[in-house]
Amino acid sequence: MRVADRSKVLVADSDSKIRELIRTNLTTDEFEVSEAGTAWDCVKLVWKENPDLIILDLGLPDHDGWEVLNLMRLSGILSDAGVIITSEDFLSRSALRRSQATGFIRKPFDVRLLVRNVQRALAERQGKAAYARQH
Repeated sequence: MRVADRSKVLVADSDSKIRELIRTNLTTDEFEVSEAGTAWDCVKLVWKENPDLIILDLGLPDHDGWEVLNLMRLSGILSDAGVIITSEDFLSRSALRRSQATGFIRKPFDVRLLVRNVQRALAERQGKAAYARQH
């Protein structure tokens, strides 16, 4: 987690309007936002930018979001980035636990709820990093 500068957030969603809505609401002194419209672009940006948090839509056009998440975990490029999953479909608690995602937000979502979830996920990640440095 970056302490001196802004947290990097990657928004991976096929809908450019949703990416723009999220970027508009997160682009502040606190967050630096990048966007991916496909699974392939998401993987490339994770590799290149090492974001602190990924907002990952399960309905990407070229690959299923579950496949993308598993690929990033197995390849090791996800490192310790948090992942908030978004989907129009319901996600069970057991599926969320298996995914090891930080959170889930069902579409359509209230952008204020998304911002709060992003802040919570990053604060939680920062707390874990601080704990690991102390022990």
